Amino acid sequence: MTKMLLLALTLSCISFTCVSETTDGFNISKTIESKYLKESRQIKIKLPKSYHQSKQRYPVLYLLDGQNLQSNTAFIYDFLSGKRHIPEMIIVSIPHTGQRSRDYNTFFRDTAKVNPGADHFLDFLANEVIPLVDANYQSTDYRLLAGHSQAGLFVFHSLIKKPELFKARFAFSPSMHHIPEQRKLLQHLLSANRELNSYFYSNVGGTEFFKMTDAFAQTQQIFKDHAPTGLRFDFDFHDVDGHQSSPFIGQHSAFKRLYAPLKLGNAYEKMTIEQVIKHFDAISAEFGYTIKPSQRELANQESYYVSYVPDLTALQTLYKVMKHYYPDSTALLSNKTFLEQWFKHGVDKTFTASNAHKPTADLLNGMGYSFVDKDNKKALYLLKLATELHPDLSNPFDSYGEVLEHTGDHQSAAKMYQLAYDIATNKSENADTIAIYQRNLKRVQAL
Repeated sequence: MTKMLLLALTLSCISFTCVSETTDGFNISKTIESKYLKESRQIKIKLPKSYHQSKQRYPVLYLLDGQNLQSNTAFIYDFLSGKRHIPEMIIVSIPHTGQRSRDYNTFFRDTAKVNPGADHFLDFLANEVIPLVDANYQSTDYRLLAGHSQAGLFVFHSLIKKPELFKARFAFSPSMHHIPEQRKLLQHLLSANRELNSYFYSNVGGTEFFKMTDAFAQTQQIFKDHAPTGLRFDFDFHDVDGHQSSPFIGQHSAFKRLYAPLKLGNAYEKMTIEQVIKHFDAISAEFGYTIKPSQRELANQESYYVSYVPDLTALQTLYKVMKHYYPDSTALLSNKTFLEQWFKHGVDKTFTASNAHKPTADLLNGMGYSFVDKDNKKALYLLKLATELHPDLSNPFDSYGEVLEHTGDHQSAAKMYQLAYDIATNKSENADTIAIYQRNLKRVQAL
């Protein structure tokens, strides 16, 4: 190593920021000389995959006992965010220094004597860690806090002392049995607040010490009896898990439960448009920004209520939702007129389309395939209609040809495959797609 390189590396660490490669993605380290803790503390940061290609801002998860939990948390987060089950976020890992009781316990164990260390650690988070992250990274003010065991106790302490500092909290196997006084403070906080737009998750393993599971049940009851409006909460009892595995299963459950309301799924068949709007208004208040059902989710639900569980009432609710949240879009509303006729008359009435009320090729294609073998008359009707309404697209002709071939009409199938090939060639579509059309045409010509 050259002297200049060695000097550069030394200077980077003197400025309290180091960057290194890690397998779990926590490759940024920062050191804080804390005036509240009167010691040096390190934090590690994992940025979202899209961070450097995007100007968007991200929620931040603050993870206590980082050296114990950051790899498991990163694995679960990467999987869920990669599958788009949860949004991307910044994760800040805060390792402990061996003084967990000093930093996390609000009272000295089994006494009502206050431990000032927990307040000092809370000030460290609020006044040193969070400002540092907000000043240097693309963060939003939606913050999450997660802790296990004694750190789970601290998660409750943060709710009691600074309820607005974090919008979501995860407490895995919290050692509430050590601090009876904390449950009294928790009950007082919840009872004294009429509204608290926040989320709280806690869990415990069924094989844990009975005093811990008893305290967990009592804490859950406090939430049930006293939680103010706007506070969502979930308590999970994992019967085959213990103290060490609860953070792993809990982190997955906490992420999924926190973000579950962003998608209503099959609830559209049970809800009115007024209930849907009320739901998203409440979730928007909790998360601090406007949340509405995505057009992709509505399209997926439309497909579900058309092809898998036919339900015109649920579809009509979807279209009202679409019109409310996306008044200028025709993505789903273009299907509305056709589907209302289809549910009433099926193939017995010819559909007359207009530009404003023309079902999409994707809808007709999906519906047509859903009837193959079950009702080929309907399948052929729908796929033929797709070719008539979308003569500029190659895929409807290929799909129609496939079903014609399936029913034994090889001559008509060849005509459709030829049209699909001609359209795709003229429009210079993907070479692999054109090759598929060509293979289909040669196969049926041979027949």
